[in-house]
Amino acid sequence: MPMPVRSVARAAACLLAVFLVSPFACAQSDIEKRLDRLEQQVQQLTETLKSHGLLEPGVSSQPAVKPPPPATVQHGGYADIRYYISESALDATPPDVSPLASGRIALGEQIDLQAKSYRADSGGMFSAYRDPSRYRAAGLWLQAQLTITQPGEHRFAIVTQPAREGGSAVTTTETVKLWLNDRKLFDINSTSKWRTWSASIDLVPGVYRVRLWFNSVSPGFGPTPVDSSIRLRLQRPGDATLIPLQDLLTSPDKPDA
Repeated sequence: MPMPVRSVARAAACLLAVFLVSPFACAQSDIEKRLDRLEQQVQQLTETLKSHGLLEPGVSSQPAVKPPPPATVQHGGYADIRYYISESALDATPPDVSPLASGRIALGEQIDLQAKSYRADSGGMFSAYRDPSRYRAAGLWLQAQLTITQPGEHRFAIVTQPAREGGSAVTTTETVKLWLNDRKLFDINSTSKWRTWSASIDLVPGVYRVRLWFNSVSPGFGPTPVDSSIRLRLQRPGDATLIPLQDLLTSPDKPDA
């Protein structure tokens, strides 16, 4: 019967023990010679076992190579954005003024209105943009592409998360509009509720344009609108549950001006 690999390892360990119990006060050249002899003896032992059929064919005396660690999953796709901070309430469409920040960004687990998320401010928690008495609103215009590979019903969902402050009843409100090509899927106006909104649509394979207008407005006191956020979700045919829509988005080839 072929000898298991651990028997070979035990024999090699015996040879190594002989080497280790020898005096340590030997010269460097002596150590190298002993290591060479040990390597030769292990090799001879392996060949002897193979010739007598005591080592399973194809089994190497070299240590097994460990597989590489699994790749880290990176969440978030890409989109083109225009980010706004306003001293007055924002409307149901992006304002006709220059944005505070614009360009291509990597999307995270949720879409927020923090100025630092768009490299528009470095003031942190002491940023002036966090003062709701001065800056009552923040908004984000987002454009991206979504590639659909399977025909059938697709369920989209938006989770609104308006900013709140402790146990206070004062909250900001959120307005969210989302278009797929020229069809408006969501038309959420001034909600103060944390809830999931959903809409289903039959789609055929292809590349679709996604446009999103999201803003949060404060009454001028209480929580700051930049602490508001939303989450985008999608359930495709065959998906058991909703997944982050952001992971599937790519920047548009030609974003709207």
